[in-house]
Order: sequence, then C-alpha cells, then structure tokens
Amino acid sequence: MTEVFDLVIIARREGSVDDRTLWDDLRVCLYSVEAYAPEVRCVVAWEGPYKPDRMPEHANIEFLEREPNLSLSKALTWAVRQTQTLGFVTLQDDAVLHPDTISMLRDDLVQLKAEGRVVGMLASRSNFVVGVQNIRASNNGTLLPNMLRYTTETETIETDYLYPVCAWWDRAAYEHIGGLGDGLYWYADTMYSHDLAKIGYERHVSRSYVHHVGMRSSGEPTAEQGQRFVEESLAWLRTNRPDFYKMVNLNG
Repeated sequence: MTEVFDLVIIARREGSVDDRTLWDDLRVCLYSVEAYAPEVRCVVAWEGPYKPDRMPEHANIEFLEREPNLSLSKALTWAVRQTQTLGFVTLQDDAVLHPDTISMLRDDLVQLKAEGRVVGMLASRSNFVVGVQNIRASNNGTLLPNMLRYTTETETIETDYLYPVCAWWDRAAYEHIGGLGDGLYWYADTMYSHDLAKIGYERHVSRSYVHHVGMRSSGEPTAEQGQRFVEESLAWLRTNRPDFYKMVNLNG
C-alpha cells in the first residue's frame, strides 16, 4: 500500500515591487521541498506584487497566481482544486521540511490506515504550533537523557484539534465539510477539526517534524490586535456557527 499526494502551499505577501525580500521565506521553504521531496508535485498558489523570484527550478514545482484578495478558505479551496490526488498535504510558506518529513508523514498515514483508522487529518509536529503538536509537549513521555526529544515523539498521537503547519488532508472529508469557514481566520483550523469529528474522521499527530518561523505573512499581533482578532472571530462564529461558538467562547 502506498499514498500519493500533492503538496499545496498558499503564499501571500504585501509590499512594493522594489522589495526583493518579500519571498525569502517561500524561497527557503521551496529549496527544502526540492531537496527532500523532489518526487512530490508542489502547487504554489501565490498572491503578491510580483511573481516569486529566485526560486528553485524544478519540474514538480508549479507557481500559479491566484485571484487577488481571496479569503483564507477560498484561497485554499482554489489551490486544492489544482490537485487531483485523493489526499493533499498543505505546508506553510514559512516552514522548512526535514529530510524525512514527507516520507515519515506518508509512512504514518499508511500505518494508520492499515490499522483501520479513518484519518481525516494527519499533522506534523513543529517548534511553532499550538498544543500536542509542539515538540515542547511531553505528551506523557519522558525526555531522553541526551535531551534531544521526548520518548513519545516516536509515536503517532490521536487528538481532538490539529493545526496544519504541515498536514495531510483527506479530500473526501474536505469536500464534505466545504473547506475552512469562509470569513473566519482565527479558529478556522480548530473548527475544521471539530467538523471532522462530527462526520466520523480522526485527527492524528504524525511523528514527522517541520521547522516553522510563524506569523510571517500576518505579523505577530500586539495584545490589542490579538484581542480584536478573537472578538471578530467569536462574532463570526456566533452568527454563522453557534454550535462551535458555544465550545470556544469561554465567557459563556
């Protein structure tokens, strides 16, 4: 049994055509793809003042300019529609693959399916991610004497919520759910995990790892901005998804 999947990267940067640093993160990301996953078709759905430059020239890496000003949900769906594989892998444009990220993600998926697990999403661990995927989370393991990793990092973990810094998605589940909540930015991935559970799909953490810088396209929000983002997202959920709103609104 094997798994074939396309890699999808959503890349958006704002700035001037004179700023030749806009695509630096994406460039590093794609050189890791070229080096460590050259066999995988990679679709880069980009939006910016100019086409990504000084990128690796590889037959499996395609640069597709998407319609401007799409929401996160619509941008992802547009990119996914450029693929045909039964599952697809998303990768943040400010993340870097390890030599075994893709092979280990694939092996974990094959093993879970062989066990009869109905996997809706399988996400990599990272240094900059929330919850049990973070390599600082022990997940009931112990730190090895050399302090390189926790013992549980050699295991896949079933969990409630995943954050797709690098993640495999089941296409049938994605289409059934209808993608991420359009108009929602914060909480979109947690709501998607919630919706996967509602239709009987499991969420698992892979043994694989990616290095993630984090918040490069949006920037690190100030405390005031962060609070505003939370309030705007809760308002959207209250109107559009009251079932999930009740779960995330801690104030009742």
